Amino acid sequence: MKNKPFDCVEMKRRGARRVQEATAGMTLTEKVEYWRQRDAQFRREQEALVARQAGSGAATGGDDVIDAEFEEKR
Repeated sequence: MKNKPFDCVEMKRRGARRVQEATAGMTLTEKVEYWRQRDAQFRREQEALVARQAGSGAATGGDDVIDAEFEEKR
């Protein structure tokens, strides 16, 4: 097996752990509110990304911007 720099399954598992830790002990109503807030945050981030891409003239779909942001978070 070759060494992969990015493991999708591991990323999914880390995300699932974070959600489980964040929502542990919450009621169903609290979990719904948690997801509403996360959805709103995601949409704001996506709008900001699209705006940055439009401002930079990126016509390639923005893969270069997404790659750069991924590298910054590593």
